[in-house]
Amino acid sequence: MQYEIKNILVPTDFSETANNALRIAIDIGAPQEATLHLLHVVDTLSSGDAVEPNYLSGTMDFERQMLSKASGLLAKQH
Repeated sequence: MQYEIKNILVPTDFSETANNALRIAIDIGAPQEATLHLLHVVDTLSSGDAVEPNYLSGTMDFERQMLSKASGLLAKQH
């Protein structure tokens, strides 16, 4: 019995190993036109944590850069 794959969840920490997993997910999902969902978890801060003023903006910049990199990987695979 063969199953139709509609969605693939790819957890990532944006390491090279995670990028390899993304490539595999693309290879598996592309023939079936599956939707890829990238998941990256950012640690939350508790109210007592000291935060550098630029912490959140730096984190968001990093996330944008990594999403752009993942999009580039996806474009290369197609």
